[in-house]
Amino acid sequence: MLDVIVLVAMVVTAAAFAAALRLGTFQLRILGTPAHAAVSATVDTVPRRARGLVNAVLRKVAEADDAWPSEAVRLSYPDW
Repeated sequence: MLDVIVLVAMVVTAAAFAAALRLGTFQLRILGTPAHAAVSATVDTVPRRARGLVNAVLRKVAEADDAWPSEAVRLSYPDW
């Protein structure tokens, strides 16, 4: 019984973690939100135990270069 509860908690936490990272990355890359604001707002939405990891990942995303190898890759259409 305890194993099931722990497994469900891990799945819920992983889903919340992934959703928060997607949201934060969207704010940084697409909306152009300043890094400090996007990271802070996203970190505030996740459970306390995951905040450090979300903060670290989004800071790396904010520092990363968004150079795409080609326009087709950036827009996700085939190179016909």
